[in-house]
Amino acid sequence: MGFSVATSPDVDKWKSDPTAVKRYVEGVAEAAGGELIELYYEVGQERACALIVGLDDFVNIRTVARILGADEATKLLTAEQALDGFGRESGFREAGDNAAAGAP
Repeated sequence: MGFSVATSPDVDKWKSDPTAVKRYVEGVAEAAGGELIELYYEVGQERACALIVGLDDFVNIRTVARILGADEATKLLTAEQALDGFGRESGFREAGDNAAAGAP
């Protein structure tokens, strides 16, 4: 999740202390059911990128993004999750074919 450390009033008050920003983001992420892996700062910019795992509820993702003033968020899958998705494809295709054919 990418954000300016100077945009959100919630983050702006901590922007001169990167470790405080990291602790703040960590607290917000944990309250939303996620875990902050690391907070990275862009070189030469007042921007940060939070790598958060376990933040799977889309309402919570949106809420965290609003709190941080995020202007970008990318949902990523692990290799195991991607493999699980491949395994679901045939069942989803079959359901689509059945629906298109009017079958129950």
